[in-house]
Amino acid sequence: MVVDLSFSFDRGTTFLQHEDNKQTCREADERVTILPSSEANGRSASGSRLAPIRWRILAYQYISCRRQGAIENGSRQDLADAARPANKWKIMNPSQFWKNFRLGEEIHISGMFIYNGLRRFHEIRKLDFADELFEFLYALSVGFERLLKTAVVLYEHNDSTDQEELEKSLVTHNHLDLAARLRRHVELNFGVAHTDLLGLLGTFYKSLRYDRFALTSVYENEKEANAIRALLTKHLQVEIPARDSFFGTDNDDRYRKFIRRTVLKIARDVYEVIESRARQINLYTYELRNGSRAESVFLREVDIADEDVLWKELLIFFMNVKADTGYLKFLRETQPLNFDPALVPDYLDCFQSDSSKASVMDELEHHYGEMERDERNERMQRMGVIGAPNIFFTEDDDDIDDNDGSEEQF
Repeated sequence: MVVDLSFSFDRGTTFLQHEDNKQTCREADERVTILPSSEANGRSASGSRLAPIRWRILAYQYISCRRQGAIENGSRQDLADAARPANKWKIMNPSQFWKNFRLGEEIHISGMFIYNGLRRFHEIRKLDFADELFEFLYALSVGFERLLKTAVVLYEHNDSTDQEELEKSLVTHNHLDLAARLRRHVELNFGVAHTDLLGLLGTFYKSLRYDRFALTSVYENEKEANAIRALLTKHLQVEIPARDSFFGTDNDDRYRKFIRRTVLKIARDVYEVIESRARQINLYTYELRNGSRAESVFLREVDIADEDVLWKELLIFFMNVKADTGYLKFLRETQPLNFDPALVPDYLDCFQSDSSKASVMDELEHHYGEMERDERNERMQRMGVIGAPNIFFTEDDDDIDDNDGSEEQF
């Protein structure tokens, strides 16, 4: 039976963690739920660290303790023995569960925000538009705040900690203060650029993000843009034109590389602090789900420019591949819409620019508007097949009789 482990629990709930296999169970009235171990040393076959959330999507083992005659009085030792008599168990209390699983989720959340911030800055063409700069700064602010708080909790929380006071102390948006708290326990090798960026993010989150709700913003506009220009000017020794320049401020590749380098340095250093501390207290908070954005930030040192190369290479592959698979036949048999070949640069820009995508959407809607209802519905069904999971295309020369029904055949 598959059991969801994402349950709520009372303060007195007991969790059991297996010392060798990283299995976790929860005491209930008549049963115990086992979270099975991942691969050896908590790593997948590809070498990626496995996150607790990855463990949850594996099959859980359901054991009825009463059916095995294991417990009558609900003792913890009997419960553990019923689950796995031959192994030793240790108690995993709510605070350990919190720091292992819930803060592990925070690692993924912070990595997702940091990745989104890097991608947004990479996509920005002009450093002039408040909405685009706001999105970039907001994503990084939230990501680093949550990452730093995770590290602080792992170092400052223990069995004697005043939980309420600790939680109150975390109600802050000052990135530099959080970094200073962390430095009381461990060394952080941040340079001036890293400190300046964290300071900018703290200022943005505390005041700049609400600045336009104040009447004084009439006289002091473009604070986000000016703050980013000042950061780039200071650390790249460049002269960036003012906003009233006719052409605006281009987002040069030098700026993208600087932001990526600075952001990843902070992210990797704090993540390594979290990993080191988690290992010290025998937790697995640092484990990352394979393919997650957090893994891309903390382990793969993501470069959005490389990801742009990927879609370009795939596009060239699809245009030139000579193979004759069922999927490729399906694509070739789908008649193209009557887009304008002269606008190919605009169409390609849709893969990397939301604004270009929005303008081409008007043309797409026109093409679909010219179709009859049945033709449009059939077209949408074909579009729904492309890229959908669990789709299987049979080959003309193959007899495939072993389909178990989990994949739809075409």
